[in-house]
Amino acid sequence: MASTWLLAIDLGTSNTAAACLRGGRIESIRLDSLSESMPSSVFRDGSEIVVGRAAENRMRTSPGDFEPHPKLLLGRAGVMLGGELVDPIDLVASVLRYVRTRAIAFAGSDRPERVWLTHPDEWTSSRRDALREAAVRAGFDADTLRLASEPVCAAAFYAGEGEVAVGSRVAVFDSGGGTSDVAVLESTGAGFRVLASDGDERLGGNDFDESIREWVMNTLRSRGEAELADALDKPEALAARLTLRNAVRSAKVELSEYPRVPIGISVGGRDAQLSLTRSEYEGLIAADVARAGRLLTGVLEKSGTPAEDLAGVYLTGGTSQTPALATEIQRVTGRAPATLSDPKLVVARGALHLPDTAATDSVIPTPAVGPDAVADVSTEAPTEFAAGWYQPTANPRWKAYWNGGRWTDAIEDVDDTPGTVAATWYFDPEIAGQLRYWNGKRWTNDAVELDLTTGTIAPGRYAKPGGTSARPAKRAWDGTAWK
Repeated sequence: MASTWLLAIDLGTSNTAAACLRGGRIESIRLDSLSESMPSSVFRDGSEIVVGRAAENRMRTSPGDFEPHPKLLLGRAGVMLGGELVDPIDLVASVLRYVRTRAIAFAGSDRPERVWLTHPDEWTSSRRDALREAAVRAGFDADTLRLASEPVCAAAFYAGEGEVAVGSRVAVFDSGGGTSDVAVLESTGAGFRVLASDGDERLGGNDFDESIREWVMNTLRSRGEAELADALDKPEALAARLTLRNAVRSAKVELSEYPRVPIGISVGGRDAQLSLTRSEYEGLIAADVARAGRLLTGVLEKSGTPAEDLAGVYLTGGTSQTPALATEIQRVTGRAPATLSDPKLVVARGALHLPDTAATDSVIPTPAVGPDAVADVSTEAPTEFAAGWYQPTANPRWKAYWNGGRWTDAIEDVDDTPGTVAATWYFDPEIAGQLRYWNGKRWTNDAVELDLTTGTIAPGRYAKPGGTSARPAKRAWDGTAWK
């Protein structure tokens, strides 16, 4: 009998990674012949959807059938591919189906006990639902699926490398090929909760590539080789453009290690050799790097976290090894970001450090006496409990709701009628490690929107209404009063 195993899939904008937990060990699953991760690209070949590097290779034959970033399409009704309307869920399902096949071969069993699917923290419920549906279409059992916020996974990974004290705050900057996402999280002891997050779907390694490509074209023209540059733009020069794209990507990576790299151009029997220095490259991407700094600064302000109070800054994603990006993050936070030799694997591996919080509604055994306890509670006959909120002995920082049949702290089981739900933090049933706050009127995870006068709030420091974005007013809740 095959042993039980868990699977985590990080579907990235440009690259997809996966990891497996079996026998107490977390292992990366090799998805590509050249690296652990695979391109997230898809190519429509008639009725078949080809994925990964094979899709990139076939793009040369029919660019109109190629989609490099299917993840960004989730939530749309349809997209034109090769002159036909295609459901983006089917495109993503094709990528996940390929990962599933590789994972089953790796683990030696056709059904993982649990499957983590990671996503940007700011994704709407419709996009999360689309990701879940894509996994079901890919062949995964719906009851095994768990969704997890990418920054929560990244924080869980790095927390596994070293202890993060309860109440400590960390920042995660995930810089991928097509997008950048930032989040500030706080350690709860049982995991992390997101205090604030934001992202930019137009900021990533692909933008750095485009800056280098434009430099190549401008340099050719300034050297008197305009005909060579013009030849690259002609429709029949697709193969030459793809070769240049690969050369540009290689140059970007090599400039993280070397002060100067060559870039070769060849089209129509003509050749040219250029040389790009690191300082020139950093000048080309300076505007994008500054945008990254502003994105991080904005999230810190939104969370009400001074940079000097961060216990750690974690840098993940395929573009995270760009020295200029790390320098900008250090400028904003005052500390060097931590990274990994292969940062593309951090989120997938981190997801396997998460508890199965989707099942937290069954782990609260008995209520304790407290301000919200009912006098006639009988632990011998729980079905006689009055429906309402109680303080669980397992974790007095939170509250549990008895819904007449079971204990729960999951939002899906809560009556949202104002006045019925206690103003406090609760686990989100859809997103592992994510907590939501009920402020008396609606659910939120933005500390700025907390009701600061009523309700039971986990001890910590929060921003309050009235402060400016540049200088947010802050108050500390010690468990009994605001300070």
